[in-house]
Amino acid sequence: MMMDPFKEGRRINERIAKYFKPQAFATQYRIAVVYYAPEDGYNLFFDLTRTRTFSRSIPIGEMTHYDFKDLVLVLRTIRTKYQFTMVYRNFTPDQLKVLRRQIH
Repeated sequence: MMMDPFKEGRRINERIAKYFKPQAFATQYRIAVVYYAPEDGYNLFFDLTRTRTFSRSIPIGEMTHYDFKDLVLVLRTIRTKYQFTMVYRNFTPDQLKVLRRQIH
């Protein structure tokens, strides 16, 4: 069963809200989007890096058997609320072009 991409994006935004502390000093935040070929799906991680400490990578979303177009809709929904840097892993050059054009 396919999830609604907008609902999924809002659910991921709720998960991010648990960990995002805007007043945190010297903290960098980013979202890592990873394509996982065996499940034809995507994993999303919220990365927190503080000065002089170890960084944390918190899983915030897992979307199996998702279409690339649906992923773009999910990321756009996240982008409307949060403007974190997004890092993409295991994508083709053509997909990266689309992501950079439509998300950033």
